[in-house]
Amino acid sequence: MKREINIDEIPQAPRYFFEEEYIFPAHRTVDAFPKNNFETGFHEQAFYEINLITAGNGYHILDTQVLEARSGDVFIVPPYKRHAFIGGNGFNCFHFLLSSHYLQKNLPTLIKMPSFFSLFEIGPIMSMHDGHFARLNLTDEQLNNVISTLNKMHKFVGSDMGRCIHNECVATMAIILLCEAYNSTQAITSQDGFFAESINVIMQRYNEKLTIDELSAIAGLSRTAYIEKFKRVTGMSPRQFILRQRINVAKRLLATTEKSVTKIADEVGFFDTSHFIKAFTASCGMTPLEYRKSVNK
Repeated sequence: MKREINIDEIPQAPRYFFEEEYIFPAHRTVDAFPKNNFETGFHEQAFYEINLITAGNGYHILDTQVLEARSGDVFIVPPYKRHAFIGGNGFNCFHFLLSSHYLQKNLPTLIKMPSFFSLFEIGPIMSMHDGHFARLNLTDEQLNNVISTLNKMHKFVGSDMGRCIHNECVATMAIILLCEAYNSTQAITSQDGFFAESINVIMQRYNEKLTIDELSAIAGLSRTAYIEKFKRVTGMSPRQFILRQRINVAKRLLATTEKSVTKIADEVGFFDTSHFIKAFTASCGMTPLEYRKSVNK
């Protein structure tokens, strides 16, 4: 029986538990572990959080979208996406976490894999406003293969650096299995595929001057139809989406580098630092420097 979920009643999880330095100590860039009777309040994290539902029924709340969760479902949450899980008794999950250090080193290779961007970036974005889009549900065999692979992380005996290299290889293998499973479902229709490709272009070229005409042509839609579909699927206009992507990348750079605010503004596509500071403050409720201090306490 479907349960009524009141988003306003979901508590905020303790922030420190989801900060990267607490999850990934020295020489650890990835991790995986089971969580039984799983439930957590709203939180964001500075790393990728992949949740494999292994038993029971519950709910994944991604921003304001309430998604039913059942065994075999895979929920991939990119950095800085507000989300929570409601489940409790009998709702079991296997966590798979990827630090920003792992992604910075391996992203050039990962993005070459079929379905990586659709599964890890586009799917979660669309799920925030369109819960049925491109959902991945693993068969029992696929789920067991992924978990069996991830469990190898805890079987290595050796130096810290050796363990780090070994575990990164294991993580990459698990990502390959997830991408292959997603690719085999053929969940995206050709029309959705063209639309998803336009979002892929934004994700990769967010710091360029992209036009609506260029994006709508990629999606195979008229300018008006593209804007309407974009708002329906993502809950925002293309311009707002591009701005959010720039802000998200800026947040990562502020948290993980010592680059100046002016340098970051230029890298993410702002040609005026004061405009960047104003846009960042409006989006995050604090200035870029205040944000950097808050995540580096």
